[in-house]
Amino acid sequence: MASKATTADHMASTDPLLTSSAVRQELGGIAEVTLWRWIQQGVMPAPIYITNRRYWRRSVIEELKSGSSP
Repeated sequence: MASKATTADHMASTDPLLTSSAVRQELGGIAEVTLWRWIQQGVMPAPIYITNRRYWRRSVIEELKSGSSP
């Protein structure tokens, strides 16, 4: 019997991960140090780490850009 996909599974498959570089471009070409500072200040949510690389869900970045709280 096939298992049912959970909401988290569905969201993960439809909400792509963005690299640090892509996020910086999406936010107007900000510098790496600015991204780091925003994470430290709580302006930017903490990233998802996969093999020592940082990723953010596209939906989180879109919410941030629109002024909504992630």
